[in-house]
Amino acid sequence: MKQGIVIAGDKDTIDYYIRLCEALGMKAYDCHACERCGIGDYQGLVVTGEGDLEPRDLECTEWEMLASYLKQDKPVLGICKGMQMINRMLGGTMDAHLSTAGLHRSEAVYARNSRRIHYHSDNDDSLDKNRKYTDQRHMTIALKDSFMEKLYGIRFPVNSAHRQGLGQLGKGLEAIQFAEDRVVEGIQHRSLPILGVQWHPERMEHGERLVNYWIRGFSKLI
Repeated sequence: MKQGIVIAGDKDTIDYYIRLCEALGMKAYDCHACERCGIGDYQGLVVTGEGDLEPRDLECTEWEMLASYLKQDKPVLGICKGMQMINRMLGGTMDAHLSTAGLHRSEAVYARNSRRIHYHSDNDDSLDKNRKYTDQRHMTIALKDSFMEKLYGIRFPVNSAHRQGLGQLGKGLEAIQFAEDRVVEGIQHRSLPILGVQWHPERMEHGERLVNYWIRGFSKLI
């Protein structure tokens, strides 16, 4: 097994997670710079992404990587679309048209598609200072006694940049965080080192707590 974890997603987000993981003591690699023949040999995988989960996402490199790591029962952390991909991979479904999508979607998602102007993120402390976003912010509720409550408290706000949500949960998954409209914002596997959140830690104050927990606690990588 190769030491370190692989980060899959867009270039700017990958760079953030590489810097964050290395600051937390874990070597991390850009999936695009890894040899395909050995890309499933690392200790863990972070899958990031944003925008809608579409059919082509179920045939992409990230999907293949996710399948490899889940098959090996290796640690996986899914961010936004990455969480949705975990759920689909494990047999779950999607709610492609949230009735409360207006509470969750961001200008950044539509600005990318329509070439409208992006605005600066409200998180001035983010390591990712070159990108621009207008994320929604809304309150969430952590499941009592879950690791999420221990990290952030029972009620805490998160950023939001999606208009789809999880439907039926995949095999072995349980919801540990909800928005006030009951949209699932965080999941974990009951027996495997798999976590997912619908929000973006890289654009949220104290978002590194989640990544640190995954590396040092839940996934036992170090």
